[in-house]
Amino acid sequence: QRALLQSGVRGFTRLHAEVRDGVATLYGRLPTDFERDLAVQLVRRVNGLAGVNHEIAILSTRPVSTRRAPARQKRLVLLFAAIGVILSIGACTW
Repeated sequence: QRALLQSGVRGFTRLHAEVRDGVATLYGRLPTDFERDLAVQLVRRVNGLAGVNHEIAILSTRPVSTRRAPARQKRLVLLFAAIGVILSIGACTW
C-alpha cells in the first residue's frame, strides 16, 4: 500500500492492497489499463513478495483522446522509472 501511495500517481490512492502468504492482491478502480499495469508493476518491485494479483476494474471503456494520451503516458512512464530507481536504492520500504 505504501509503495502505491508514495508513487505520486493520483489514481493509486484509490487502490487497496492486501498481502496474504507473500502474495499481494490489489483492489480498486483506475481510469485506464495503462495505469493498472503500472500499479501492478510497481508492486511487483516490492522486496519480499512472491507474486502480485489484481482485482482492479477499469472505470471507462471510452477511448482516451489520442492527442492527450501520449503525453500522459510519457509522464507516467518517467514517474515509474523514477520510482524504480528509488526502490532499487532502498530509499522506500513497503
